[in-house]
This record gives sequence, structure tokens and C-alpha cells, in this order.
Amino acid sequence: MAVPDAQAGHSRRARMIPEPTAFERYCSSPNGKMTLLRLIFGTVVILLVWTLSTFAVVRIGWGFVALVPDSLRPDGYGMEAFLTSPIGVLTALVTFCGIWAGAWLVMRWIHREPLSALFGNSHRISRSGFLNGFVAVFLTSIFSEVLLYALDPVIQRGSIGLSVWLMALVPVAMLAFVQTSAEELLFRGYLPRGLARLFRSPLVWALLPTLVFTALHWSGDSALR
Repeated sequence: MAVPDAQAGHSRRARMIPEPTAFERYCSSPNGKMTLLRLIFGTVVILLVWTLSTFAVVRIGWGFVALVPDSLRPDGYGMEAFLTSPIGVLTALVTFCGIWAGAWLVMRWIHREPLSALFGNSHRISRSGFLNGFVAVFLTSIFSEVLLYALDPVIQRGSIGLSVWLMALVPVAMLAFVQTSAEELLFRGYLPRGLARLFRSPLVWALLPTLVFTALHWSGDSALR
């Protein structure tokens, strides 16, 4: 009778221990290669690869200006005119491939894990989750654009023609996905995952990447307008 009683007690204790959440399993998946020093070094490597690839891609894009149609070329001279032109916008979006490349290098050679480990516990992108996220972003984007126009109705339509807009729509949409996914990979995947493995407080693993992300996107000029 002692054995069944012991098994029953073990079962009751097992039921009392809550199952780890998906995020806890996601954070506990890093192997022994995840240390604070490796995390910092990995972040520096990702940013370095991103910076170097940005310079290379911008130079290549600058060299292709003479080969694209006149409608895609910058109106003036200099880097500012180039980056605000249709070909410049496409070039700027391509630069975010550097984050993907840097993350792959870091996960492969520093943490000894596959890049897909950053996607979640299943090591793959959920189709339903992706669709729900896309719909949420689409609806909030429309709402924010309408709200922005309501707050500042003097916003004028750009000078880009409809044919050029349609020509750039598909590549811009694809490269915008590269940009947003790269940022999510770094600031919602790599950094929170590593920090949550090392620190239990959400003030560290949730707030710190958010502050860094906000600082990189902060524009003092736009905030003062």
C-alpha cells in the first residue's frame, strides 16, 4: 500500500507544479553558451555586420542610380537626395539584411545554436501567428495614418507618380518585411531571450531592449514639431 500512496502523492505534487509558459520554455532553451559576455559580444557583432553591410549596400545602390529609370532617380545631388528617392528607399530597406546575416553568424559561431531557435519553441514561424500579426499591423497602420491626417490635415501628397508607386509597391512591401522582421529578430528575439535567461526581472529583459529600440528610432526634430 505504500507504493500506491507514494505514487498518488507524487501525482498530486506534479499537478500542483504549474507547467512552464511558452516564453519560459523559449528562454530556457539557450545552452551553456549563453552568458552575459557572449550576449554583449554577439550584440556588438550583429550591429557591426549591420553597419558594414549598410555602407556596402548604400555604395552599391548609389552606383546603380544611372541604371534605373528616371522616375526612380533622386531629384538632386548628394546622399540626402539619394536616400529620399525611390531607389534610395529600396536601398535603405535592403540594408536590414545585415541584421539577419549578423544574427546568423552570432547564433552559429558564438552560441552554437541554429538561427531558427530565435523563432520560438518550435523553431519555425507560426502561420496563424504571422497572419494575426499581419492583420493587427495592417489595421493599426491604417488607423494611425487616418489619425495623423486628422491631427495634421495640411499633409500633402508626395510628388511620386502613380505608375512609379505601383512599380515600387511589391519590392517595397517585400523589403519592408525584411526590415520589420530583422528588427523583431534582434529586439524581440535575440536580446529578450538572452537577457531573460540571465535575469529574471522584466525590467531587464523586456524594458532594456525596448529602450534601445526606441532610442535608435527617436527623432528629436520630429518630437519638437
